[in-house]
Amino acid sequence: RKFGLFKVVDVALVSLFTFVAVPSILDGIYYGKSTFWAMGNHLLYNVFSSGGDLYGTEPWTFYIKNLLLNFNLVAVLAAVSVPLL
Repeated sequence: RKFGLFKVVDVALVSLFTFVAVPSILDGIYYGKSTFWAMGNHLLYNVFSSGGDLYGTEPWTFYIKNLLLNFNLVAVLAAVSVPLL
């Protein structure tokens, strides 16, 4: 199936509206003041200003152990099913 440039731009604009404008509008209603791109501020703080260091860092094995503890059977079944894709 072939997508033209206009279809790609259309999907991009709908996605932009859905994932930026709608949360900004809802945050503005909830907080009673204008908030623009709250998710972007979160990303900028945690990635580019080292704000994520406040919560600690863990080795990669921590995340594997945590995945297996929280999603034990589902994680194993998902890993086994990858070759079937």
